[in-house]
Amino acid sequence: MRIERRIVAPGAPAIDVLDAEPPRLIRLEATGLDRRVASSLKATLELSLAPLGNAEETALDIAADVIVTGKLGSLGQAVITRKAEDNIAAFATALAHLLDSPRPRLPEHA
Repeated sequence: MRIERRIVAPGAPAIDVLDAEPPRLIRLEATGLDRRVASSLKATLELSLAPLGNAEETALDIAADVIVTGKLGSLGQAVITRKAEDNIAAFATALAHLLDSPRPRLPEHA
């Protein structure tokens, strides 16, 4: 079931929300075309949250099925897989930093 479509910016991938079960699960599909390098991408992503042993910890699972065609696809699976793993590691580091940062205080309402 398609819920909504968001286009981030011209030239950026189109992102479709295929399914959502807030706050536990979201399924997305991203498609994009880069004419400069004659390549396209189609990715289906599933992000899910699951509580761990206590209320203070939550696991984030990310599953992705990605198809890259054109010149970028010709680089081979090993190169693309390594780059994807680097991107996931950078995302995890940035997310951990964000979650460990102090939260800004919201203004109190009078």
